[in-house]
Amino acid sequence: MMLFNDGWEFSRQPLHTTFSEMKEREQMFSPVGLPHDWLIYDTNHLYEDGTGWYRKRFVLEKKEQELVFLRFDGIYMDSRVYVNGHLAGEWKYGYSAFELDITPFLEDGENEIRVSVDFQAPNSRWYSGAGIYRNVWLKQVPREHLVSDGIYFHAEPVKAAPENDWNIDLEVETTGCDLTVTADLLAEDGTLLPVRQGTGNAGEKEGQQGTWSIQPKEGQTGVWVHSIRLLAERPKLWDVESPNLYTLRVRLFKDGVLLQTEEQRVGFRAIAYLPDGGFFLNGRHIKLNGVCEHHDLGCLGSAFHEQAMRRKFEIIKNMGANAVRFAHNMPAAEAMDLADEMGLLVISEAFDMWESAKTPYDYARFFQQWYQRDVASWIRRDRNHPSVIMWCVGNEIHDTHAGEKGRLWMERLMAEVEKHDAKHNAPPTLASNYMPWENTQKCADVIKLIGYNYGEKYYDSHHAQHPDWIIYGSETSSVVQSRGIYHFPYKQSVLADDDEQCSALGNSTTSWGAKSAEACVIAERDRPYSCGQFLWSGFDYIGEPTPYHTRNSYFGQIDTAGFPKDPYYLYQAEWNDLRKKTVLHLFPYWDFNEGQLVDVRAYTNAPEVELFLNGKSCGVCRIDHAHGTTLSGNWQVPYEKGEIRAIARDENGNVLAEDARHSFGEAAHIMLTPEQETLRADGHDLLFLQISMTDADGYPVENANNRVQVTVTGAGALAGCDNGDSTETDGYKTGSRRLFGGKLLAVIKAGTQAGELCVTVSSPGLPEAHLTLQVRESAAVRGSSPEAYLAEMPVRKAAENSLPADADATSFRNALPADAGATPSEVPSAGEAAAKMTGERDGSEEQKNTEIPVRNIRLMSSAGNHLSEEVPETTVTAQLCPDNADDKEVIWRIVDDAGIPSPLAELQADGRTAHVRAKSDGCFRLRCMSRCGTEKVRIISQMEFTVTGLGKAFLDPYSFVSGGLYNYSRGDVGNGNEHGVATARDGETQVGFRELDFGPDGSDEICLPIFALTDEPYEIKIYEGMPGEPGAELIADVIYQKPSIWNTYQEETYRLNKWLRGITGICFVLQKKIHLKGFSFVKKNRAFEKLAAVQCDAIYGDSFRIADGVVREIGNNVTLEFGGLDFGQEGAARITICGSTPHEKNTIVLRFASEAGEETRMLEFMRGEPVQTFSFERICGRQTVRFVFLPGSCFDFDWIQFERES
Repeated sequence: MMLFNDGWEFSRQPLHTTFSEMKEREQMFSPVGLPHDWLIYDTNHLYEDGTGWYRKRFVLEKKEQELVFLRFDGIYMDSRVYVNGHLAGEWKYGYSAFELDITPFLEDGENEIRVSVDFQAPNSRWYSGAGIYRNVWLKQVPREHLVSDGIYFHAEPVKAAPENDWNIDLEVETTGCDLTVTADLLAEDGTLLPVRQGTGNAGEKEGQQGTWSIQPKEGQTGVWVHSIRLLAERPKLWDVESPNLYTLRVRLFKDGVLLQTEEQRVGFRAIAYLPDGGFFLNGRHIKLNGVCEHHDLGCLGSAFHEQAMRRKFEIIKNMGANAVRFAHNMPAAEAMDLADEMGLLVISEAFDMWESAKTPYDYARFFQQWYQRDVASWIRRDRNHPSVIMWCVGNEIHDTHAGEKGRLWMERLMAEVEKHDAKHNAPPTLASNYMPWENTQKCADVIKLIGYNYGEKYYDSHHAQHPDWIIYGSETSSVVQSRGIYHFPYKQSVLADDDEQCSALGNSTTSWGAKSAEACVIAERDRPYSCGQFLWSGFDYIGEPTPYHTRNSYFGQIDTAGFPKDPYYLYQAEWNDLRKKTVLHLFPYWDFNEGQLVDVRAYTNAPEVELFLNGKSCGVCRIDHAHGTTLSGNWQVPYEKGEIRAIARDENGNVLAEDARHSFGEAAHIMLTPEQETLRADGHDLLFLQISMTDADGYPVENANNRVQVTVTGAGALAGCDNGDSTETDGYKTGSRRLFGGKLLAVIKAGTQAGELCVTVSSPGLPEAHLTLQVRESAAVRGSSPEAYLAEMPVRKAAENSLPADADATSFRNALPADAGATPSEVPSAGEAAAKMTGERDGSEEQKNTEIPVRNIRLMSSAGNHLSEEVPETTVTAQLCPDNADDKEVIWRIVDDAGIPSPLAELQADGRTAHVRAKSDGCFRLRCMSRCGTEKVRIISQMEFTVTGLGKAFLDPYSFVSGGLYNYSRGDVGNGNEHGVATARDGETQVGFRELDFGPDGSDEICLPIFALTDEPYEIKIYEGMPGEPGAELIADVIYQKPSIWNTYQEETYRLNKWLRGITGICFVLQKKIHLKGFSFVKKNRAFEKLAAVQCDAIYGDSFRIADGVVREIGNNVTLEFGGLDFGQEGAARITICGSTPHEKNTIVLRFASEAGEETRMLEFMRGEPVQTFSFERICGRQTVRFVFLPGSCFDFDWIQFERES
């Protein structure tokens, strides 16, 4: 099999461009390197519809007795392959490998392959990339040959054997029966592993090769299965700590002539699952400490590169992880090889959807017709990998929840897995977030090995109710964090904030995920029956940027550039044995406002850690890792310049490790740290270069965000840059990027010529940094593409008039490699290429390259941090760091701990000075923020203030009240997006807001912005007061139902059954999950609203009753009182009354009382008409209005409404 990545050309076209249309656009092709992700080159259009066309011309000598296959490891998605103008085949799924027999279409001599790829969005919940993003292979075999992926290796230990001998069952598929098959196992040093025929039972005949049985393969004409059972003598076992591998060499002979040889690596390992004991590898209990991983590789996009994946695995293993769940699709073949080699256990997963779609253009369109082919491709390719421990047939599949059909589909998928892995090298499983519900539990009863997505709270009850289930956490955590971003205080959970970042302190939690990283560890530690967990996620990935609408996810323990976030070290501490590896990590960095209270945390696997600030102890924290609920050291320290230092000790007080953070100044030096010392001149080798900065004293500037320019010359070229910042808008393939959290990663690819590789990094106001590495002579891999992954990808030089007349030039933005002979200065970036195609040019690039962004803002208060009746005001000044930063504008805001606007103080801003006046008792934070030259807030600096002696503050229901301000709750309440609140998916949730000041007028109309996960109806009960407390009253039972838009709030307005006035509270009660952003009431003048009689402030008298919202049978001396009706200066001169009387007429005395005195109006309500209007002499100002019914009255009173004079 020959790598076939070289010599391709590419053209990006409008969606559904056909083969015949492309024949008219031959000039639109330009050279491209494979693997290739065309979307990653334009980060402003990562999900843009289009059809990519690939073309390759090659010369082949056609042989009569030879077959030629073309194998694609992955094309995303919906692809068609043409050979010499003939449709050779198609493939729908974007993640499974496929192979086509192209022999009938080939010609002797020059041939042409064309591949079309349709990308229509949305087709995925995450960034998928688009194109031929994995390797392509050309396979030439004799007509009688070994069938692709037709070798099946199964090994298991001989039962009760005194030696470590293993039985081997081997099956080999061929396209002929009159053939001889042999098999050998070679150790890493090339020596043969001793094997003999048989099962290890006494009396078996020994021999290097046994007798092969041959029989036709069921369902496939012309395919034969050669089978044998062998006994391997004392092989070295494959384990996570010692991943010993053997090369299985299978040879095919005919009449003594060697026709074909295939080799693949295998391992000897035994896995077992016990409902009460969890997972066992080779008889040893192992807790699965795993992570979930999507397939993109940061700035490389989805284009697979084995070295980038190896780096990813190394970082994951260094965290202490021993397992990976490839979510939610089959990985690249090389990723499986790496897992074998590096000792990582793998959950291999096939689908994120079955029949029920999650996005309009996803794989659900093709599932029914294609699932069998995709399962066959998946299982047959990877079934021999010792790293595979589960085949996951689906993730969060709605079909399993919706009805009985979901179980039937699962059984079909299990049968397909069984068909191709009949000896159970790995068992099937399902990963579900629907485990609380009956239909999915029926599926679990069938599959038994069941993964819970965010379902730890059900483990104990389900384990007791279903003792035969084998439970593990297929997805846990979903705690979100941005590397190097800290939102204080730690005790306040904050999901979303002004800077579109998530706090790395560990206090940014989603509504469905864990309450903390520690909670994930504890949940597994205390449940020995659980096999383990897979954190969502290991690395950040492009797409799914909950809780914002930015670029990357925030879920990872590692950002997209491969830089660990702080929680990474918690797992490293808890997943590593202290006797083998001591872990200590101190955070945050040390650069805040003087006197600001800073939460300092330390992760360690030691039992004790002590913090020092400038040499003075801040206290000792003792950690019970085996049984405790706090797995970190925690302190709150007023900031002062200098050093914080943590010292970890064992039980006897012996120092095990130290970690320190030092305050720092402005960046003075650029630091370049290569992860490799040399490169190979094979046109494929990658250099990962970390870029950071230090101040004049050599201390790392850990929040540096300077813009740098990365220039590569000599024996290599830039492949991309990444800083891990989800809010970033710069392209991945540009050398002009900002640092984020003090770091930037540059990925550089070696060329094919040996020599020096020179990297220069410059930044405005700083001396340049230079790095020179040797690129050693190395043979290029045959069939590889030196152009792949490169940052410089221009469009074929062509005028707009060369495009079809009906085409928009912007539809043809190509992501292509440099034209032959072009120098780097002549090769535009993808963005520049698009600009040239459309006749536009972004004039901001030069400004970007010279910008000096705000790094920090230092705040100083003239009156300190405590305000009171005696000192209610202070003036705060802001100093920008650095002082020569370009963007001088700042934004001031008064907020609470959650970043929600606070009513405790008022603010007058004057540039970089703010005058603050306290209004009410409590604590608030003054924020000063900078957009750093962008459109949104990027830097937040804050000071905390305490106010005493001014009295209590109440919430204003007429301004927006954020959901995060709730002060009463029952049930599982979580953080909602945009400072909202989220209710539970199952069970009742109560979310209450006390101390709302509706004033004397009040309101009965509420506006609710809601994000619901489905289009289903959601019942919302609204109470005045808190349910179960004295005086609580149900005032609305309403339904919310709108078409769901992901992560988007949609408003709905409701009328309450009661007019709320004065100081009171409300509570929302739900049985299903919604995100409630908050609420606001419509401010009304109650005096001119339609008021139900039952909404009066007081009712008293001899006889009446209330029924059906009406005051009925009003008799002698009954008075209804409405207080605080403000008729204003215009006044009221008419009233409409709805009611009824059996009398010919019923007299109603209308009395108006104010500070000026009392006035009376007499009304005669006549029998017959239920709605009657009365005019009277104008009444002005604020009045208490009483409706007085005289003796002899008989009246049913429904509602009233005053009107101004017409």
